[in-house]
Amino acid sequence: MFKHELILNHIDDIFGQDMHAKRVLSLANATLGVIESGSLAIHAIGSGLSLANGLERGAMPRGYCLVAAPARRDLG
Repeated sequence: MFKHELILNHIDDIFGQDMHAKRVLSLANATLGVIESGSLAIHAIGSGLSLANGLERGAMPRGYCLVAAPARRDLG
């Protein structure tokens, strides 16, 4: 099982100089969700992130916001 901090540190090493900290955190959350769920489906990412954080399956029903929200702000 991957730890959130390990993924966050790795993504920060790669993108930290070019991305805002909240976007790096969002990308780390999405990455952990994909790894835990084994799927790129938005719902599965949220469920996987819930699982990785020890939460109930429906604890993050809007997991897609972790991925989509930063992109929407850029479209301005």
